[in-house]
Amino acid sequence: MTTHYPPSTGFGGVTEAGRRLSQALADLVDVSVITSDASLGGRISLDHFRAVEQPHLQVFAYPYTLSKKSAPSLSGHTLIRKVVAASDVVHLNGIYTYPVTIAAWYAQRLKKPYLAALRNGLDPHMFRIRRLKKMAGFVTYVRPILQRAQFIHATAEQEVEHARAFGIDEKVIVIPNGINTIDPKQLPAIPEASRLWPALGNRRVVLFLSRLSPQKGLDILIAAWAGIHEDHRDAVLVIAGPDYNGYARPVQQLVRDLQVQDSVLFTGQVDDERKWSLYQRAALFVLPSYAENFGNVIAEALAFDMPVITTTATPWTMLEQFGCGICIAPQREPLEQALRTLLLLSDEQLMTMGKNAVRLRATLPTWQDGAREFIKLYSKMISIHQ
Repeated sequence: MTTHYPPSTGFGGVTEAGRRLSQALADLVDVSVITSDASLGGRISLDHFRAVEQPHLQVFAYPYTLSKKSAPSLSGHTLIRKVVAASDVVHLNGIYTYPVTIAAWYAQRLKKPYLAALRNGLDPHMFRIRRLKKMAGFVTYVRPILQRAQFIHATAEQEVEHARAFGIDEKVIVIPNGINTIDPKQLPAIPEASRLWPALGNRRVVLFLSRLSPQKGLDILIAAWAGIHEDHRDAVLVIAGPDYNGYARPVQQLVRDLQVQDSVLFTGQVDDERKWSLYQRAALFVLPSYAENFGNVIAEALAFDMPVITTTATPWTMLEQFGCGICIAPQREPLEQALRTLLLLSDEQLMTMGKNAVRLRATLPTWQDGAREFIKLYSKMISIHQ
């Protein structure tokens, strides 16, 4: 059960993780995905979900009403009950939204074992943004769902600590996200980024690629960029990704207020072809998140031999150990210093640093590894339930 599923876009890594995991699981068992037709760009035709199905993977989508983010629906209620009733195990990809809440309720009522994936839902930063709403939801329906789940899935030890802060310290299992097995040499011909965005010219590209939302640290990124751009006039900060709940407007206003619009390029949402083009063109990657349960884009950037700057709020603190990036506190000053440090390096030095990621990537699990771990967990859930 996942609230959004490709071709839905604009809802971050939870959506992509749901797709990757379900595809890997379908190589081992029969998988039924329930999702809504919500996408930031509008509704997705229900027929379009047929295109992402594969052997042993079916997608059941329902039309949402009112909120794209939470995706409530009376017709969804009926569909969720039907699919849950026919399932042996229910896997909730996230918490807080309508469909995962209803799926948990039906799993309890129909006596089906279920697990709940936190997907950053208990991160303290998210509670600082909307504390009253988050706490009300946690007390009324999230906590009961987690208490009655056979297991709770965390992607990293950080999520385990977040759960403990809410008094949830049992049944939490850590299974990391897999990495996308991208080989840039095997990709089809990709248009040059400078042709797609002539403003890039011959400038060095610092790339941010993620949805534009408050948790991604764009406020400190723009402020840090304002502190260094005069010393690096040959560089351009590219901000690529979909607008989330109108957050792009204050970010663009901050760029104007700090008078760095001549060295910042907003591309909007990019499809895969344009995304690969940006990765190929960039000299370094930056994701200064205040909260991040994984960060799929970091793994993608590392596949393109690109050094990464990110924060201690992500599970990528090992970057410095492997010599392929810098991990800082999510604050303007250390971010500015990290940008200065890497932009002082030559292109060759940055590429050498990026190639160090080969050793790191060799230690990371694939989605197939994760799927095998989940199969073991499902079997244990069924055994306990019986």
